[in-house]
Amino acid sequence: MMLNFLGDYARHCWAQIPLHFPNAALDQFVIMPNHVHGIIVLHNKDYTPVVRDMVKDDGSLKCRVMSGISPLPQSLAVIVRSFKSAVTRWANEQQIPFAWQARFHDHIIRDEQEWGRISDYIVKNPRNWKKDKFYKR
Repeated sequence: MMLNFLGDYARHCWAQIPLHFPNAALDQFVIMPNHVHGIIVLHNKDYTPVVRDMVKDDGSLKCRVMSGISPLPQSLAVIVRSFKSAVTRWANEQQIPFAWQARFHDHIIRDEQEWGRISDYIVKNPRNWKKDKFYKR
């Protein structure tokens, strides 16, 4: 399977993740025509959120700042959001119609056996593309 112009740029952005997020290391990944599979290994995950109070003009407490519910810096959610944003921005600049699904599926790999199974799935995924419900001839 050959990547198109956008897929090639997505691969480039994926490879850049550790440059922007030093706590992230990349393992197996594949860029498919309509989705991406990849393993991101996170190190040193004890980041603490910055929580500030927002105050109304009259001085009363309005609400806690969104950082209380926002993804933590250097977290998987922030990494994936940044990757998707970079690819989307570039696609828009190139006037390539493109949209990601709203969310992403994540899974914590708990042991070597699971790591092997998931890595194998990622590597073999392109072979199954013709069976995908979104495959077009």
